[in-house]
Amino acid sequence: MNCANCKHAMVSGLASWHFLCAKCRLEASTLEPAELSASDAAVDEVDREAGLEHLRKSSFEETYQILLRFAQGGRLLDVGCAHGWFLDTGRNKGFECLGIEPSTRVAARGMSRGHRVLAGYFPAVLDGEDNFDVISFNDVFEHIPDARKTMLDAGASLREGGVLSIAIPSSRGIFYRLSKILVRVGINGPFERMWQKQFSSPHLYYFNEAALTQLASESGFQRVYFGHLPSVRINGLWERLSYDTTSSRVKNTVIFMTVFLLSPFLKILPADIDLVIYQKTKNQ
Repeated sequence: MNCANCKHAMVSGLASWHFLCAKCRLEASTLEPAELSASDAAVDEVDREAGLEHLRKSSFEETYQILLRFAQGGRLLDVGCAHGWFLDTGRNKGFECLGIEPSTRVAARGMSRGHRVLAGYFPAVLDGEDNFDVISFNDVFEHIPDARKTMLDAGASLREGGVLSIAIPSSRGIFYRLSKILVRVGINGPFERMWQKQFSSPHLYYFNEAALTQLASESGFQRVYFGHLPSVRINGLWERLSYDTTSSRVKNTVIFMTVFLLSPFLKILPADIDLVIYQKTKNQ
């Protein structure tokens, strides 16, 4: 398996499906996505919405405070828009918003909030519609098989000087590091959960900021901002753990208690979600 970023040969990692690039430290998986219909059966959307809404809305407000430094209104495309919360905030900030969501059932929830949402995959579902001022990937980029092509497609769909916003799980985050320690002592559940192994759309990558920026630079972008977003909040965490109906109550309880005990220290520990903003360069 070659690295999606630097093309260096990857080595076996902590599971049969886990790989690591010794050169740029990108982590990757060979986890196979299940059919979306299988996902719908395994995920309770009501609990998912309850568990994620508070965290997502507060994170999205933070994201827009940064985005507005580089883009004041215009056309915004949110790839993998889910229930449409990022579109809600964008509309309130004066953006003309469009969402893309692969699950027709979830896309319908975004449409019910009054948004224009295309059911399908980026960029094929755009059908030639481009020239956006902002394209956002919020906890989505790590699920897409061809990271390099996706970065190039984002550049092709942005106007000159357009902004690409990527919020992505970090391989340097405290919870991810702890899950790797637990694997080494025979406890696999948290590591598999971090990769969403049991979900229909598992993580295919865990980037570090340097590897992601290298990929973006080679695709015609320059980094203009790097920061962090909270990955968990106690409010809604139990519902977030419970929306995966294949996960046991015992496993969810262990994860909940671990997060609860660590929560007072999260502001000083390495963050699990990176927010990186890139600008399309003139020569792309």
